[in-house]
Amino acid sequence: MSEIEELFSALREESRIKKLSNLEQSTNILKEKNINFVSKNNGIHLIVGNFDFYPSTGKFINRITKKDGRGIFNLIKKLDNDKTA
Repeated sequence: MSEIEELFSALREESRIKKLSNLEQSTNILKEKNINFVSKNNGIHLIVGNFDFYPSTGKFINRITKKDGRGIFNLIKKLDNDKTA
């Protein structure tokens, strides 16, 4: 294997580990804050209120407006805004 192949292999592995960490941390934050969600595809896709949330990348999409965003804390802010509206 060439140096470049080894470098890209290492980068892919780092990315995989980071995504697994993000998935675990984001899911735990939702649990700690007692936010209800439905887990799909072994936790890779969560349905949180009116949002589809992908904890490994942090991406969320409003199921009604189709507007998207990123980050667990931004999702929580959106959920709080929906409750007050």
